[in-house]
Amino acid sequence: MEKWITLDARMRELGFAVGISSYVFTLDLSRQKMLVVEGEPRKGAIYYAFYLVCYAKERVSFIQVYGEDMPVVDMFKKVRSYMTSLNKQRLRKEKVGKGRLRIG
Repeated sequence: MEKWITLDARMRELGFAVGISSYVFTLDLSRQKMLVVEGEPRKGAIYYAFYLVCYAKERVSFIQVYGEDMPVVDMFKKVRSYMTSLNKQRLRKEKVGKGRLRIG
């Protein structure tokens, strides 16, 4: 029998901090970029938005929305897919950086 895992625990496994249990999750990618997942209760369920926020001079300069009005299952799949892609990109950058020769 599979153990039941809460949404908070699943989001923590992906690296997100829990702001408000089951409603707000954040992950700092850098000083200027943050991933945000926000839930809104409607019609007896919680619907989520998933987006990237970029800051410049302590103000929001850009928002990239990856999904809106998603039920929890769809939101989690999208976030997990995004994180898998992000981790692959980071690994590629590390490999490229290690393969460079320094002259001097």
